[in-house]
Amino acid sequence: SESPPPPPPPPPPPPPVLETMHATDLLKDLGREAAADALARNGAVVVRAAVPRRECDDALHQIRRRLARAVAKTMPVHPAHARHAASARYFGDVASPSGRRDLKLSLSRPVLSVLLPLLRCVRAPLAAFLTSDAELAELAALCSEPGAKDQPLHPDTQYAGAGAHCALITAFVALQDVRPDMGPTEVVPGSHVRDAHEALTRGNVFGGGGITAGEDALTNAGYPSPVPALLCVGDVLLMDSRTIHRGTANHSCGVTATDRLLLYCSFQIPKNAPPGSTYTMLDEYKGRFKLSGYETWADPHGRENELGEM
Repeated sequence: SESPPPPPPPPPPPPPVLETMHATDLLKDLGREAAADALARNGAVVVRAAVPRRECDDALHQIRRRLARAVAKTMPVHPAHARHAASARYFGDVASPSGRRDLKLSLSRPVLSVLLPLLRCVRAPLAAFLTSDAELAELAALCSEPGAKDQPLHPDTQYAGAGAHCALITAFVALQDVRPDMGPTEVVPGSHVRDAHEALTRGNVFGGGGITAGEDALTNAGYPSPVPALLCVGDVLLMDSRTIHRGTANHSCGVTATDRLLLYCSFQIPKNAPPGSTYTMLDEYKGRFKLSGYETWADPHGRENELGEM
């Protein structure tokens, strides 16, 4: 008699996804606890509709004006010392800088109009990790231009050195709908642990140094493939700074070519700065703003700044 046919192979596992909540969920204690739990387990969580579209639109337009004015101050028409000073004043360091910029932001009215609803929404999970007196450690806009290449996978802070037991928590706010061709941030869920960092280091050191070496090492160590954070206007990606991630290539072109702009702010436990971050923020803001007082934040100058913002 004929043997029965072999059973069909099991279906492939579903692709990994980032845990997602809605801003209205965080109005309740249970939702706030769930957001903190997801952040603790996965190193990242997406919160939908945290900031109204109008506020995002206003901030996007103002940040684009600020970016153009700041870039103009670094052009060759200015003396070298002035260009270098402007670059340090307005821009932070960024991995794979070609086509990418981290623009330091001022607490202008449009930026504050995004920060207020954002922090009203995510204050509880931030405080759960960093205390209610968490300090603002970064305030900037991440800009990825058409043609920007893939970044290598990396965490923003390390598991070595003084303060390594701490982490920043960063909130990335989408000021526009992020299409797949615009180079969305990709996150490796659950990679905010020492074992994942060691696997990434092994891959980068012994894996030939290619752009995929780190990803291959993480996959071999049992971590999921990187997951794109496809955000809509007003969505926020909350991320532990130890979580391994990357900005992907911005392939947008032709009539749909556009830069990808995310407003982001990071918080730290007071006086406990973890190693590795670029801490992109205007110098005069450092150590000045606490999470508990976010509703009273204001630019210390209280007037139009040197880029013509209020």
